[in-house]
Amino acid sequence: MEASYIMLPVFMTLIIGVATQMEDIAQDASDKALAFSDDMNHAMDCATRGVPIKECSPELMSHDFSPEKEAYLEALREFKEQAEAQLENATETDT
Repeated sequence: MEASYIMLPVFMTLIIGVATQMEDIAQDASDKALAFSDDMNHAMDCATRGVPIKECSPELMSHDFSPEKEAYLEALREFKEQAEAQLENATETDT
């Protein structure tokens, strides 16, 4: 039982670590989303004036959120692996 209390700070550290990683990922995604929004606004202006979107907003279709998605999934995988390892160690210590 005492080992469970000892493991609490370890789990808190894991949670803080993954939260920090996800905050960085979210900031990158947010920056890309703002750039996409700006490009979309330019594209709408072009559309109302009959100007081809490729001239006003050539970057519109180049926004790729795949790296952020992969980084998010990797952070979750790492957290899961570390948490499972810590839980296994805690249960071995308790028995």
